[in-house]
Amino acid sequence: MTLNKKQFITVALIFLALKLSSVGLDIVFIPYQGTTKKIVTEHFIILFPEDYKDIAQKTANYCEDVHKKLVPFMKWKPYEKTTVVLSDHTDYPNGLGFPFFRNTMVLYLSPFDMELSLQDIHDPLYTLIVHEYTHVLHLDQIRGGAFFWRVLYGKLYSPNSGSFAWYMEGTAVLSESMNSPNGRLNSTYNDAIIRNDALKNDLPNFDEIVGVTEGAYQYGARFINYIYTTYGKEKFEMFYTDISNDFWPFILQFVFKFKKIYKKPLKVLWNEWRDYEIEQAKKYYETKKENIKESEKLTNLGGDIFSFSKKNELIYFSNSSTKYDKYLYKFNTKTKELKKIKYGYFNSVSATNNDDYILYTRTSVYAGGFVYYELYSFNQKKRLEKKLTHKKRISFVSFSPKSDSGVFVSNRSKGAELYSAKFKDGEILNINQINLPSDIVFIDQPSVNDTGDMAVFSARNKSGFFRLYIADLITSETILLNDSIIMKNVKWIDDHSVSFVAADSDHTTNSLYICNLNTMEITKAAETAGCIYNGLVIEDKAYFVDLTYSGMHIFETYLSNKNTPAELEIYYNFEKKISRFNAEIKEYKIKNYSGFRYLYPGIWGFLPYLLNSTFNYSIGNSIIQLPVLIAPYFFILNTTPLGRFTYAATVGFDYMKLYPDNTFSFRLKLPFINVIYEWSNWKGGTKFFLNNQLYSIDYNGQYPINFSNDLEFYYSYRLWGYNSLGWNAKIMHDFHQFDLYYDNNTKQYEKTGIKNRLGFYLSTDYGYITRRNKSVRWDGGFLAGLDFYFYPRQILDNLPVYLLKGSVELRAPVKAAFFFLYIEGGIDLLNYNNYYINTDIIRWEDSVLNEYKTIFNVIDTKAFPNRLTVNGSKFISADMGFNISLYKKSKYWHFLTMGFKELYLRPFVEFVYLYNSDPLHNILFDTSCELGANLFVAYGNITFTLIFGNALGYRINDLFPSWNIYFYLSAGIM
Repeated sequence: MTLNKKQFITVALIFLALKLSSVGLDIVFIPYQGTTKKIVTEHFIILFPEDYKDIAQKTANYCEDVHKKLVPFMKWKPYEKTTVVLSDHTDYPNGLGFPFFRNTMVLYLSPFDMELSLQDIHDPLYTLIVHEYTHVLHLDQIRGGAFFWRVLYGKLYSPNSGSFAWYMEGTAVLSESMNSPNGRLNSTYNDAIIRNDALKNDLPNFDEIVGVTEGAYQYGARFINYIYTTYGKEKFEMFYTDISNDFWPFILQFVFKFKKIYKKPLKVLWNEWRDYEIEQAKKYYETKKENIKESEKLTNLGGDIFSFSKKNELIYFSNSSTKYDKYLYKFNTKTKELKKIKYGYFNSVSATNNDDYILYTRTSVYAGGFVYYELYSFNQKKRLEKKLTHKKRISFVSFSPKSDSGVFVSNRSKGAELYSAKFKDGEILNINQINLPSDIVFIDQPSVNDTGDMAVFSARNKSGFFRLYIADLITSETILLNDSIIMKNVKWIDDHSVSFVAADSDHTTNSLYICNLNTMEITKAAETAGCIYNGLVIEDKAYFVDLTYSGMHIFETYLSNKNTPAELEIYYNFEKKISRFNAEIKEYKIKNYSGFRYLYPGIWGFLPYLLNSTFNYSIGNSIIQLPVLIAPYFFILNTTPLGRFTYAATVGFDYMKLYPDNTFSFRLKLPFINVIYEWSNWKGGTKFFLNNQLYSIDYNGQYPINFSNDLEFYYSYRLWGYNSLGWNAKIMHDFHQFDLYYDNNTKQYEKTGIKNRLGFYLSTDYGYITRRNKSVRWDGGFLAGLDFYFYPRQILDNLPVYLLKGSVELRAPVKAAFFFLYIEGGIDLLNYNNYYINTDIIRWEDSVLNEYKTIFNVIDTKAFPNRLTVNGSKFISADMGFNISLYKKSKYWHFLTMGFKELYLRPFVEFVYLYNSDPLHNILFDTSCELGANLFVAYGNITFTLIFGNALGYRINDLFPSWNIYFYLSAGIM
């Protein structure tokens, strides 16, 4: 598609609102979870599902307390109330804080303990609010000359949003660690990552931490903490307040600010911090090395290991790594053989008493936007998976390897539930809920003994601490075994002892311990220079998951000091000398929520846009068009805080025809259907200058008034695994005051009688898509689609059109490349020649603001120029080739908040057979080669792809081949 007016505006919007574009126009969508209510406090508006009123009251109190701390800490007080949205639609803990449209925080209420890096958080809700409100206060700041853009565009421009992601997240993590009972800077996970990378001199450069990844939180926080403690709070504050004064929104020279504020380049400061961490890591290792026993590394996958279960000589575990992707594995400790069982993200895995079956939990996607963990069984012989629960949100599972009994856990925002069950032939039977103490809010991975009558587990109570519990699966009762040790991942050793993981006294690492349940005596089973996150003890050996510089691995070691009592350091009570919320929960009045109250424009402003009038210059027999006529364009837009309703309206004055071009659109998201309505109004015809002479294409000096109405219904369903199914139905209405056509007899433009047309578009698509972790695009699977586009006869002034088109695309990964095959075919049911071939020289495609639309009856080729007029009633085409990565490394450019992701080569061949009265002549084929570069901006989520290509093609019976050089620019969201 060539660049048009609407897309030109989109380009400008992208560069004006980097953060806004990075998450799409709607910013966020909150699924329907019942009637939405609100609480209004002095500085916040809390929106929440009615069933979560208790959490909402707590949130309102926490928010006001956090506001008092952070306003002086961040040197900024918002001009308006901050909207806080509570949602429990996913089992992935998360939160969002942004200033666009309005200051907003979105808090996912799923338990933080589901995320490895957040398991040391003492009061998750409070810490989450501190983190996200820091983002709001940080990004909302705008001062001095930069405030000009706030007046001109509303809540569109935020100077600090152009900073590196590690700086924004590092600032928020520093704040959460200083202003809440705990934070990631006080976690064993953060200490272990930094320490291990420092020991191997593997700490990344600042320009290699791309996007909002785990590295942005962990490395960014430690660097920000270093400059905060070393150079002082004053310079820390001066840095972001200085950025908030930046007038120019397009290129934020972030790196140069360090030289200005700290009198040192960022690279020098970063190396200072890196040297400091290396020195601290070496000192730490010297104090620990005498106690570290030799151990054998059993796996070498890297990434994160979320769960593992041992039966006889086999260890089952789930792994997610940037090197080997996400898989469920089986490791034989005797033969050292590692086998992949199944691809996907698995949270918990358990062996069973049946060697053919394992149980695991993984995410399921439900209609309406809900993402929950569910319980599955898997037959390893038949390779059959069976879903055992529906919307039960099963976090963990553990069954006895020698009996048919086991338990599974459901962790929700309102508390935890524990169930016992029997297992037989891939099914769970006799499900029974276990009675739990009322103060339990989260249950960690449980363990069931060999006889299947007892389950042991650690659980977080309402005070925020993990304690040791045991559940009798016969009586369904639970008792507290120990209330003085913070322990996690408890597993049976025998009937009288368990292993568990606990932190040391200074909270810098975790070790594996053994507890005698009769005497409560504690001994240390394994200690490392890294950080142990999971483990089990079998006879005289310990198997444990250790966090090393290259990720998590499973190790095996002998218990040489099994009977040596552990140090008393593990008996500490993790109380921090830090301010926290201690007041009684104030009861705020609960009110009804109406999203329509938020429909005032949140973003507004003027932008330039291109008229369809042009300057034309003749050079020889060719005419060069220059679209340089630019008109003023006013836009307003907003979205409700829940993201369910979004609107945009524009007015552009076409001064050549003295008429405004108007558009209005809205989007409505519902549980099982989404609706888009678009209206536009303009004057047709053109004016153009040719060699400084003004010409017009009109009728007796009159330009026709046109308008269109489009109503679209669509939805996409996530099925099992990586499958998706989507559908689309669209009604298209066009009104034309008159249409012009050129009469060859009179040599003048004449009017047609067509005034109204009403068309329809139906489509469905199905896809099975996988992608390697390091891939920039999806590189495995297939997409198939079927489209029907028609204007029925005898409706309004329709000329009948009935076009049917289908396509399928297949991709297969091959080392650093992937092979692709794209086949497309179409038929005009009335046998008219409505399909035609087109080749662009310059193309702009945009999926950031959902502006990219394909032209239904166009066959896209690369080698054949626009002057090649070939039409047909049927066609089939095929593209086949490779996408080859030449260089791939995410890296920022130092002086911009832009960066580089990948350089790739795309050689392929195209074939088209277009049927008409001369079918043989309309066989076309070409060979194309494209050189592409993927770039990114801001958070790293907005990607730009630059493609330069050339193609050589031939049409049967032509005298000469065809050649084309083309350049494409596209923008999208990763």
